[in-house]
Amino acid sequence: MPSPSLFEVVLFYALSVAFWIAIPLGIFVFARRLLRAIERRPVRESQIAELTERLQRLEARLEDIADETDRLRDDQRFTRQLLTER
Repeated sequence: MPSPSLFEVVLFYALSVAFWIAIPLGIFVFARRLLRAIERRPVRESQIAELTERLQRLEARLEDIADETDRLRDDQRFTRQLLTER
């Protein structure tokens, strides 16, 4: 098999570089357009109200979990104290 000419080698590398630049650039442009389209989408007041309600419920549950964790920590501390006194 004959060795490739200088032109073929340069063409191969030029096409490779163009490919590896064009693909990420195309992905970047597509992602940027998609994000802009999502950002421009109007938000309805009902969606905001629903998300606010969900956030309030989530905060209430998180406070309940924190209270339960504190109670468990106190129970564990009491049990450890009883076991060390034995």
